[in-house]
Amino acid sequence: MYPIPPSTVTNGFGTTIDVLCCVGPPMVNTDGTAYLEYEVRNTVNDVVTSDTLYLLQINPDNSSSSTVLSATTQNETQYPGNIIPDGNGGVLATWSVSVVQGTQPTYPYEPVDFNGGAVGAPYYLPFSPQSVNIAQQPVLVLGENGVAFASGMTTATVNGTPTQVSQIASFNISSGASNWTYQAQPNSTLSIVAATSAAGIAINDSQQGVTQLDANGSPSQLIASAGSIAQTSLLGNWYLKTSQTISELFQAPLALAQSFWAFPGGSQSPSGLAIKQVQTIQTPGIAKQLPPSGSTLHTNYNSIEILTTESPGQIFQKYLQTFEGAWPGNNDVATVPATTNITGVGQNLTFTLMGVADWKPLVWLGLGQGPFSVQTERFDTTADTISAVTLQGHPLAGWRYWRVYSVGTNDVVIETGAADTSASGPINYTAYRTMKTKQIKIWQEYLQFVLKDIRSNGDPNATQGSNTLYNNVNGKWDPAPPLPSLTNILYNICLSTSCN
Repeated sequence: MYPIPPSTVTNGFGTTIDVLCCVGPPMVNTDGTAYLEYEVRNTVNDVVTSDTLYLLQINPDNSSSSTVLSATTQNETQYPGNIIPDGNGGVLATWSVSVVQGTQPTYPYEPVDFNGGAVGAPYYLPFSPQSVNIAQQPVLVLGENGVAFASGMTTATVNGTPTQVSQIASFNISSGASNWTYQAQPNSTLSIVAATSAAGIAINDSQQGVTQLDANGSPSQLIASAGSIAQTSLLGNWYLKTSQTISELFQAPLALAQSFWAFPGGSQSPSGLAIKQVQTIQTPGIAKQLPPSGSTLHTNYNSIEILTTESPGQIFQKYLQTFEGAWPGNNDVATVPATTNITGVGQNLTFTLMGVADWKPLVWLGLGQGPFSVQTERFDTTADTISAVTLQGHPLAGWRYWRVYSVGTNDVVIETGAADTSASGPINYTAYRTMKTKQIKIWQEYLQFVLKDIRSNGDPNATQGSNTLYNNVNGKWDPAPPLPSLTNILYNICLSTSCN
């Protein structure tokens, strides 16, 4: 338990009672430290005599401390706002000031950087609403290179009349200096989709559609769909939602900011946890991306038994060397070039994640994932086996093998297994789980294609076998015996119990 001190209310008869005042939304920073703001307000005869805003810090060892962010004896309140990481191990805490009686401040929203136990100098966000609504505090996301973004209401002159309009602001976290502001047309609402690379941001405009603002605040329209809301699922799909329909969008991936709070609320699933909502933050390269030293390797495994007159060698040459089951048009999850032909070790193979319709590249907006590659490390025509290692820029770090072998007359098994973990660095485990789902789905569709194509172009009487040991088409994650163990999978990858 972490008790919060009470506020007090004293009435005209001199009676004082304790009440719990206002508490802001909690968040967890990159080091596992949790933060939340709370307000202690003392009121006498409806006049605020003192108001103190605290930042509660709960450390990973369950110790805690409270730090004063701001204090006043004026007749005004300080409502706790949102907290985001500052990108340097600290947090940016915000609040709103509301005068009980008298003139409201022009800029009521104040942030301050809290880092290393020290409270920086507060400044003002460039929003001037006509009134402060404590239920509508500015929404913040963290960009790159010390830049943050906020969305909220401000006052602008429209046709000579002060009017409330929706606004996006870019500002420097340390100094509070405004980089730029972008305002909506009257009756239009702006909301943040996500911070993007190169100090940009993607936003929803309820009248204009999905818009990207660059480092200077200059807009470029991505999707023209008025009255819709762009949302991303945990699988990385980008959807447009209206009052009546939901449609999936396809286009080139939009690169996310390499920050720990690119989405409102921290991630696609706004849990208040500071994470990099990406599968990989590395530029694709030719260097091998091996699991970090001491990391725990997980395994996954798919297999199918096919009763056919096609030999293991024929299947190896036609389907494993070419990866035909992952050619465009043959796989809804990921594809490789239709010119693929693996003939030895040291060959690179590039995968592109796909959508679920028309085999178009999927907008992995929420995951920031473009094409990624592996490199062959084993090419064995005797054992009809290929294995590969992940390369820099892959969302995972580890190895995979593909093998076909005979278990009886006209009875073959095609299998693929992997040993891997998330790529090195602070990777979002939600994204890693997403990729796990994608992994086994890729190879499920791959194996199903092979059976279908053998029937169409080789052996029309080919059927799937019935031995449950060999038929794991849908895939297993960390399979239990008698399915292959980590040791078995590593042996098929590199003929050893440890690879590289």
